[in-house]
This record gives sequence, C-alpha cells and structure tokens, in this order.
Amino acid sequence: MTEAIALPTRKDEAWRYAAVERLQDVALDDWRTIEIAAGEHFCDTLVVADGDLTRPTEVTLSKGAHFELGGITVGGRDTVREFVTRVVHAEPAATSNQVVRAVHWGQGTGNFLGNIDVVRDAQKTDAAQDFKGLLLEKGASVNAVPQLEIFADDVKCAHGASVGHSWRCARVTGERRTARRTDGRGAVEGGQLPVSEAAALARGNAVRADFSGLVTADGAPWHYLDTAATAQKPQVVVDAMARALGRDYATVHRGVYSRSAQMTLGYEAARRRVAEFIGAKSENEVVFVRGATEGINLVAASWGMTHIGEGDRIVLSMLEHHSNIVPWQMVAERTGAQIDVCPLTEDQRIDLGALEALLTPRTKMVSFAHISNALGSELQVAEAVQLAHSVSAKIMIDGCQAAPRMPLDMTASGCDFYVFSGHKLYGPTGIGVLWAREEILEAMPPWQGGGAMIDKVTFDATTYAPPPQRFEAGTPMITEAIALHAAIDYLAKHGVFEALDRERALAQSLRERLRDINSVRLFGPEDSAGIVSFVMEGVHPHDLGTILDALMRGIERTQRIFG
Repeated sequence: MTEAIALPTRKDEAWRYAAVERLQDVALDDWRTIEIAAGEHFCDTLVVADGDLTRPTEVTLSKGAHFELGGITVGGRDTVREFVTRVVHAEPAATSNQVVRAVHWGQGTGNFLGNIDVVRDAQKTDAAQDFKGLLLEKGASVNAVPQLEIFADDVKCAHGASVGHSWRCARVTGERRTARRTDGRGAVEGGQLPVSEAAALARGNAVRADFSGLVTADGAPWHYLDTAATAQKPQVVVDAMARALGRDYATVHRGVYSRSAQMTLGYEAARRRVAEFIGAKSENEVVFVRGATEGINLVAASWGMTHIGEGDRIVLSMLEHHSNIVPWQMVAERTGAQIDVCPLTEDQRIDLGALEALLTPRTKMVSFAHISNALGSELQVAEAVQLAHSVSAKIMIDGCQAAPRMPLDMTASGCDFYVFSGHKLYGPTGIGVLWAREEILEAMPPWQGGGAMIDKVTFDATTYAPPPQRFEAGTPMITEAIALHAAIDYLAKHGVFEALDRERALAQSLRERLRDINSVRLFGPEDSAGIVSFVMEGVHPHDLGTILDALMRGIERTQRIFG
C-alpha cells in the first residue's frame, strides 16, 4: 500500500513517500540542515548499513555553490535503509549532484527519496540525481522517488534510476562500524563512515600518495582494480615526462648542440637502466619498441619470416593475449606453417607435460605468457625453456604482467626473446622493450626502414646499423624512455620486486570472500599473481562491471563496504 506523509519544508511544499510500506519507525523530525555559502563546495559521503535508519538532509545552495552526495544503503533482514534529501537551489549558478547506490538481500529495502527545488531567481541551475540498485535475493527491494520542483527558466535538472539483480547469490554479511567525529560531538550513527576517515586511511599509505590518479577531483581516494590492463603513474614519472617534454626536450642521436647531446645521454641511460633491471648482459640486447605488441610483431616479422617455413610449427597456449596470437597467425598464413595450441592443466596453468608432447623437430618457435593477464597463472619459465631448446626451437616470453611484480634475469632465464610494456610497469604509454640475446639480434634483418637504423645510404645500396639501432627506425620514443627510466627507479626504490607474495596474499583473500557467494564462479590457480577472474551467474560481466563501478562511485570516499 502506498502511503503519504508531509515532511518539513521551507515553503509548505509537500513531499510524498511512494512505494514505502514502513514509515512509523522513521525519525522524520531529525533533519540535518546544511547551508552552503556562495562559491563553496560541500561533499557528503555516507554508508547506511544499520537497520531501520533514515538519513534526512536539507541543503540550501547560495550563488555558485556546489553540493555533492555520495551514499550507499546496504544490508539484509527485514529492514529499511534510506536517504531522504531536499536540495534547494536558492540563488543562480548553483550545482548539485546526488549519487546513491543500494545493495540488498533478504527482505532488506533501500530507498532514495530526493527533491530538487529550484526557486524563481535560481537561473543557471545544474542539478542531477542518479540511483542504482543491486538485489541479491528475491525478497529484497529498492525504490527511487525523485521529485523536481522548478520555478526558474534557464536550468538543467536530470534524474535516473536502474536496478540489477542476481537471485541465487548467497547473503553477504556486513560488520557494524562506529566512526568518531572530528568535531568532538561523539560517535556518528552506526554504519556510517564519513569522508574524513577514508581520506585519512588513504593518506596513511605513503606509496598510494605518490599516485595522483588514485584520488578523485574532490580529493577522495579512488580504488583502481585494472592494473593488469594499465598501471597508474607515480608522480615522479609524470614529472620526468613533463621535464623531458619541456625544458630538456631535444632530438637524440642527430643534433650536435648541447641539449641534444644531453638528451641522447639520457635516452641511452634509460636503455642501460632497462638492461640492469632485467638482467641483460648488455644494453645492446635492449630494443625500444612502442609496446609489447610491437615487440612481438618485430620478432614475428624479422626472425619468424626468416626462419619459419612451410610445414614448420609454432606453439602458443590457451592463455595468450591476442597480441601473442595474431602476429604468429600472420606468419603461418604467409609461410604455410602450422600453429599448435598447448592446453591448460586442471588449475588453469600452461600444461608443460602437454607441451613436451607437442614439440617436434619442426617446431621453430614457442611463445608463452610469463603471467597470464586473464588468470594470473605463472609459467615455469626455466622448464619451458629447457623443453623448447630440446628440439632446437626458440622461445619468446610475454612478460607484461611479470615485469612489474617480480625480479627478472634474462641471462639466467635462458630464453631467446622477452617483451614487456612500459605502461604496465608504472611508466608511460607508447614504449616497451624487446630483449633478445645479442647474437640473435645481430643475425636478424631490419623490419622497418628509415632514419636511425642505417649505417650508410646510397641509391645503389644501404647498410644497416648494428642492434639495437637496427630495429629502431625513425625518431625514437625519447620522452617515453626518460619516463620509463623514472618508473624503474621508482620500483627499485620501493622494493616492488618483492611484491608478488603480497599480491598473491591479497588475491587469495579476495578469492576466499568471493567463494562465500554461491553464484560466483572463480577462474585461475589459487596462487594467482595478483589477478582474480570470476563470473556471476545470471549477470553479464559488462552489467556487473557497470554496477560495481557505480557502487564504488557512490562510496569512493568511504573506507570499505564489507568487512
């Protein structure tokens, strides 16, 4: 049954609750009143996790003021958790944005009842409300009741709501928390974590503070879980890139003026730093490329097209990134070679026993990921190298996920080629590294022509520079190399090379939490290297990602939702 109740307002306007059956326990007289002065910003971020709790707030905005609400209701049982707001745009050019997320199970209900009131003189108002709910069991419900009362002409007002559900999900239990106010007025209501506590927690992490990308525009911490795709950048990398693009900028290997000479020294110093970082015998084994994708294509086009012929075999695995599949397919199409696909073990690692059975004297190349970008499975590189070399095949390792999180030693590894990208190593985009043993590079023909990779050029013939310049045609990635140097120094300073055990522990903790949700299916080995992959029954991965992103945007200034 739909009930209505008049709520306290300034001009006797009537608010109405809709689709809410339980009203008698709500303390409707306990309103918070917030007045935001001209030009000021106020951000209010709260989690409502206790039972039968309403959070009523009235906000009045002066000229050019801004109000931001980020709220979440979360819980089960037969309880109602809700936000009730009235935002009054009392003067021109004020803005407001209210974002509420709700996650409920059992008989739990989450409500957002929001009123936007634009008075006659409040021209240039820009106001928005956004609500999204996730229902984990059939008995749960969420309700959004937006109301717009507009008396001005030149305004923008918008509201939207959506709901997703997964009926077979197990119950998630939350922990009651009590946060302390910083203003001496005692404890905040149970279940509410204000922005100050979360921000203090973030500031306590010195490493996190180095990453400006992990903070939102209003200073709140942002939780980033996409490092397998690309890493955020520490400020030292941003600064190094800015200096290289600004006061230090010049070309390399060409100019005779002092700044060009200095930039050339810096560029080649970056190459030496990479060689040291990966345990190469010499910087001459380090080729700068635009990324791991280009490095693999370089090997496929130069070494592959020279050494692989009709009837030869190339071995890949089920775990490979497209960048380690398509270049070899192109080689196979052009040469008549065949591609063999190595299967996985039961715990979703590359099956080296199956690799041994696949290898023949016609196998010319084995190309595997060191750590899978999808599952976090780690390859036993030494064993794979031994097997490949037993049939005189070359082996290339895609190290994009390994380079940022574990020490590398190319000399000891015995592999023939190794590639990784700078942007996954906390460096810039647009640069990567191809390492190969010097004698292999010396025997490889160039794959692109242009400046820098030549020795002498005449219209009759051209001779080529020795490696690595032979494979770096055109103007190189100058500023990117300088920034990559800074990223490697940053990693070394903080000892991130020993972070693999820590990442595995965090991944294992997440896997244990996800197992408590019946509808979640996990992929990958138990000791995955900081990467956790899962699906939820009945929910498309894109929808789940959208809902989780929306939830995090609603609570990004709070400590954590669960546990």
